Amino acid sequence: MIVKLSAKVKFFLLCIFVLNFSISFGDEQEKDQNIEEETTIDLEEIRQIGKIKYCQYEGDKTLELIFLKSGKAYLILNDTVQEIPISDELNTEDLEITCKEKEIIIISKMPLTNILQKHTFFIRNYKIERMGSSIEDSTSNYFNYLFDLVRKGRKDLILSESLKVVNYSYQYITAEEFEKLSNDLIDSSSNNNIDKKIKIYDAFGILTSKLILFYHSNVKEFDSYPLEDFKFWISLWEELGWTTYEKFLVEYSKLFLSKHSRKGIMILEELINKKPNYLQSYIVLADFYWNNKDKQESLKIYKKILSKEKDFVQNDLSLIPEYIKNRVSGLEDQ
Repeated sequence: MIVKLSAKVKFFLLCIFVLNFSISFGDEQEKDQNIEEETTIDLEEIRQIGKIKYCQYEGDKTLELIFLKSGKAYLILNDTVQEIPISDELNTEDLEITCKEKEIIIISKMPLTNILQKHTFFIRNYKIERMGSSIEDSTSNYFNYLFDLVRKGRKDLILSESLKVVNYSYQYITAEEFEKLSNDLIDSSSNNNIDKKIKIYDAFGILTSKLILFYHSNVKEFDSYPLEDFKFWISLWEELGWTTYEKFLVEYSKLFLSKHSRKGIMILEELINKKPNYLQSYIVLADFYWNNKDKQESLKIYKKILSKEKDFVQNDLSLIPEYIKNRVSGLEDQ
């Protein structure tokens, strides 16, 4: 069926079409105008309110970079203004710019810290492209350098090292960091000879003591402190809140038992005094006496171990080895 429209209806539909087209066209014009307004940059204005940096580009060209406190940054190249695609807000008060060939490196130091933000860009066809970003914590690097001296057993350098003031150092001088480093040393030094191991363990005790004194107690001179005394280490570790040092000291004592037995015994006796429910201290000391033919001294400690069995288990330590019970039984039968 064919429906014929009257002239009035046709005119009415035409008016609606024209009106819709006008509205749609007007919206598109308004959108275009908004985009143009958003991308239009007043160069003189941003020069007045921003921080300007210059660097050489391709030898004879000078790049102008403008950084605003809002976090935005702009590159002026060949009389054109381009926004630099920076993902993180920069500290405009502490910026370092480097240009190499077509590469631009922007380094920003974060306020009140030693953390550096590094942003790398590349200029391709006169347009700037973001290559990548990274963060470098110079404070962390400094402490990693000190801890590396420990791993190398450089006790001499640690004793002579003048510590430097760094912001937020307390984040790195913690019980957790000491625990982590001590476990790492126990594992990583296993293949070293005894003399080298002793230097590594000494270096750990001396460095951790100096760090606590300097960064937590504000001590600047160390000459009057017994930095090589393990009892002094313990007092400072406990003051910091590191109370799980027993594994480290037991391993430390073993080194001396094989070479300078008196000091090894002193370490274990002090550890037993400080940590009376730590089983390994008793076992290592008793086994040392047993292996050195001092059966009576080892028997005293073995009996003490058996008498404290419930204390050891309660503290979630290893069960008492069966050979201890056999040795006690054998000696008592003699």
